[in-house]
Amino acid sequence: MIRHGQDESRRTSPCWEGDANAQALRVELADGKSCLVPYSRIAFVECEHGADHTTLCLRSDTHEIRIVGKNLRRLESALQRFEVGWVKAVPSRYELDTADNFVWITNITVSELQE
Repeated sequence: MIRHGQDESRRTSPCWEGDANAQALRVELADGKSCLVPYSRIAFVECEHGADHTTLCLRSDTHEIRIVGKNLRRLESALQRFEVGWVKAVPSRYELDTADNFVWITNITVSELQE
C-alpha cells in the first residue's frame, strides 16, 4: 500500500508508468485484456474536470479510450510529451491518500468508434 510520507524515490505508481522512449500506449483493462495504441494514431485528447473526478478521453481513428480518476493532469502532461508507457486502473488493494498528488486511475474503458 502506498502511504503518505514514504521515501519519494522509492514510490512507484500502481496505475501508470512514464517511458520517454514509448512508441505506443499500452492500455491494461480490468478484465485482463490489453491493447496497444501507437502514439502516431492518437488524434485527440480531451480532459474533463468534474467535482470528484477527472476524465481523459483519447481518440484515435478507430477507438475511444476513457480514463477516469483523480490528479490526471500529470498523466495528461506526460501524454502530451508521448511519455506514457502504460496505464491501468489502480488495483483494489491500494487506498487513495488524498494528501498525495499521484495519478489515481479508477476506471478505463475502450470502445470502438462507429463510422
